[in-house]
Amino acid sequence: MKRLTISRTSDVPAYIPNEEAVYLHDEFGAKCWQGEAVEILAEYEDSGLTPEGANNIANLLRGHDFPTAALEFLIDAEQEDRLIILPCKAGDTVYYSHAGKVIEKTILCFIKYTHIDDTVAFFDKELTESCEVSNFGKYGYVYLTRQEAEAALLRRVPNQQRY
Repeated sequence: MKRLTISRTSDVPAYIPNEEAVYLHDEFGAKCWQGEAVEILAEYEDSGLTPEGANNIANLLRGHDFPTAALEFLIDAEQEDRLIILPCKAGDTVYYSHAGKVIEKTILCFIKYTHIDDTVAFFDKELTESCEVSNFGKYGYVYLTRQEAEAALLRRVPNQQRY
């Protein structure tokens, strides 16, 4: 996308093909001084977003009241590889199949281990019963619902009857 703003040595963005215009109207009809419009446009261009990318982000955020600082914190954490999206929270019940039946466990806590590049969910205070978060879901052995765990158990042993 062709850039419409340039930076001057004073770090104040400058534009503008139509320098005769004193002010512009925003999409709601409000007057907006040209300088403000140029600064907003320069910030948008500096973000590197395409119009489609900006629309995607706007659609995701629409209807949510996220503080800007919180979003910036999450983006920074993601870029610095400090952000982990967990499949559930501590205190939730998960289900796994073992010895032909589904066992119910409550997650006590999560711990991120860098040497195995995974996060581990623990089920007991001694931190001896655990599973890696990468084992949650469709191809793993830990599930968020009993129905998913039972279906997985039947897929593994198709001729085995349900208990």
